[in-house]
Amino acid sequence: MNIFRFQFQIPLLPKYYKKIMAVLPEVALTGKVGYVDKERDFGYKFLPKNASTSVLKALYQATHGRAHDVQAQRYKIHAWGRRNTGELESVNNRLIVIRDPVKRLMSAYSNRVRYHRALSEERIRLKHPQALKNISRFDPTLSEFINDLVGYMRVNEIRHHCEPISKSLDGVPLDFYNHIVKLEDIAELNDFFTNLYGKQVELGRWQTGGKKIPLGVLRRDEIEKIIEFYAADYELLRDYYSPDAIFSEWESNG
Repeated sequence: MNIFRFQFQIPLLPKYYKKIMAVLPEVALTGKVGYVDKERDFGYKFLPKNASTSVLKALYQATHGRAHDVQAQRYKIHAWGRRNTGELESVNNRLIVIRDPVKRLMSAYSNRVRYHRALSEERIRLKHPQALKNISRFDPTLSEFINDLVGYMRVNEIRHHCEPISKSLDGVPLDFYNHIVKLEDIAELNDFFTNLYGKQVELGRWQTGGKKIPLGVLRRDEIEKIIEFYAADYELLRDYYSPDAIFSEWESNG
């Protein structure tokens, strides 16, 4: 059951909704729910590993006139984003940042598994003990991770960062958003936000921990498996990314 769909259906729940979102950092906002700034008639669908930390930090600074500091504010930037959620249908300017699915998965592995060690035995026992029986190998190599991706996604932190965005969008077509920005073109948002807020806004780069992994390290069967896993995402993103394009890039890097 998706409790967040009841946000606008049960009168008493909105009072507690933002508090719930603040303490559930690994829960994706599904459907047409996202960050909403009604004053500026703007909404943003933030998705894991699609520059959401950088975009939310830029929005925070534009809104409050200061950089977000987790120590000073005592909450993470995504908790702030969730405290400002609403129905994206309520605004006319709707933004989403998209990314090639294969590269998104590899970024998630580099950042969450290698850098943050989300699949270390210590981390699993401490934060996800219920998932212990599903872990085939702690601190998996990239090949091991891909081979048992479904099993590793039983760990909340991994599922949150690797789940297909088509599932998070929950049937909402991409053309629901009138500002669709590819990750490769993320710098375009500097001018977009500057015009929106009437002040200079520049995106920084956050959540960059972990060495970038080149496509060429993947074996043929591995990239084919990833493409198959994200088939619905490639269909959703067909006007921007394709299996053929990423496969050709992989061949040129091999």
